[in-house]
Amino acid sequence: MIGIFGLLPLLFSLLHVPVVQRVLWLFMLINGASSFAAGIWLHAHRVSGWWLLLPAAVFALLVLWRYADYNYWFCALYLCLGYIGLGWGSTIKKF
Repeated sequence: MIGIFGLLPLLFSLLHVPVVQRVLWLFMLINGASSFAAGIWLHAHRVSGWWLLLPAAVFALLVLWRYADYNYWFCALYLCLGYIGLGWGSTIKKF
């Protein structure tokens, strides 16, 4: 999961993906969905929710080093989606 937050943004930059597409596809859809799924996974495996801070921190360091300041909002978005996924994981019925 950390690879998604840390390596894919650099890969998209090296491949010269336009900024608008990078923000839409990578930062919003892929990272948002992986944050939500990580929350569900953490709940299913009974791991502490504090682990959701690690990918957001990696992304924040990457933004500090490479990207525009408005991308810090995505750290908060990833945390929110992760904690929503953590709560969502408790509502999934076990078959």
